[in-house]
Amino acid sequence: MKTITLALALTLSCASCAILAKPADVIPVGEDSAVTRMVDRVVARHDMYVQDDAGILPADLELYLGESATARMLVHELEEVQVDRLSSFLNPVMDRHDLYVQTDPYIDADLDARVYLATTERLRSIIEQAERGRAE
Repeated sequence: MKTITLALALTLSCASCAILAKPADVIPVGEDSAVTRMVDRVVARHDMYVQDDAGILPADLELYLGESATARMLVHELEEVQVDRLSSFLNPVMDRHDLYVQTDPYIDADLDARVYLATTERLRSIIEQAERGRAE
């Protein structure tokens, strides 16, 4: 577990460095991007949770999976993405992800939940940085 936590910390640090070198309203993404790896992890967990949730209506499930698929496509198909475009699909995915993680009785709240929530916290921070930079 310590290795996973250390790997996540390094990924988050690398993502911060990569963001500083790009224009304010653009987030660098692509196959080798730390942001892409974080989005992949969040989307995979999100999709697992929503597909296992028997209380979700089929139309909502389709919408939720469409949002996550679009977020994943944006970070894999482009080298950089406009912050508002990514956030419009990724923010609802992260919100649902966090709610599921916080209420999941089967994960270790002291370690796993904190690591999972740290990923979305860092992604939100990257998006907020880019949005603030665009507003200046």
